[in-house]
Amino acid sequence: MLLSLVIYALRCNEQANAYRFSLSWSRVLPTGDVDAINQPGIDYYNNLINELLADGIQPLVTMYHFDLPQALQYLGGWPNELMADYFVEYARVLFENFGDRVKWWITFNEPAVFANGYASVGFAPSQNAFGIGDYLSTHTVIKAHARVWHLYDEQYRATQNGSVGITLNMGGPEPASNSTEDAEASERGRQFQVGIFAHPIFSAEGDYPAVVRVDANSAAEGRPRSRLPSFTQEEVKYIRECL
Repeated sequence: MLLSLVIYALRCNEQANAYRFSLSWSRVLPTGDVDAINQPGIDYYNNLINELLADGIQPLVTMYHFDLPQALQYLGGWPNELMADYFVEYARVLFENFGDRVKWWITFNEPAVFANGYASVGFAPSQNAFGIGDYLSTHTVIKAHARVWHLYDEQYRATQNGSVGITLNMGGPEPASNSTEDAEASERGRQFQVGIFAHPIFSAEGDYPAVVRVDANSAAEGRPRSRLPSFTQEEVKYIRECL
């Protein structure tokens, strides 16, 4: 019924030539892993994609929109770098099943939002590990995005001829006054919200913005490691290539 309503609404809009929608990882892989591929879930999305294309509407597909399979959350969720491995295999299933028709892919929708779920009780999965869980999640997500981009580039782009990107968000913090202090605080807020993701991927030099690094803070707190892990130089280059 929902699929029929979506297609009907798009057909009624004669100007619609693209439709963005998000896949549910759990619908495709209920355990989060490729040991159990849910064929009815594959069929559902195939039907949607085929109907869109039949009406001249290009599908713009988001792979991940906040719904991590529960089995993977039991493993710790996004702070666990192993999630990047699972995400790559999930992406491979998507490319194999839908990539012949989908030309526009988004790996993650607004990762700053779900990374906050590992720092605050205000976002799922409500793991209150502020300044640690959000940093670890960010690090994993950036690596996962880069690996999926390279997977597509190396194994699918030549035959499927599509693109892989990411959707980032920012609340737009503005300075409270014209003071230098407030201007710097506003810019710092922007870097913590979006620069932490965008700088490694899109900047000329890559890597995290200097302002978000907490190495010295972590050492002062008596920690044996930074709360925000570092990328190796090889990883900085690998991530920076995702354009």
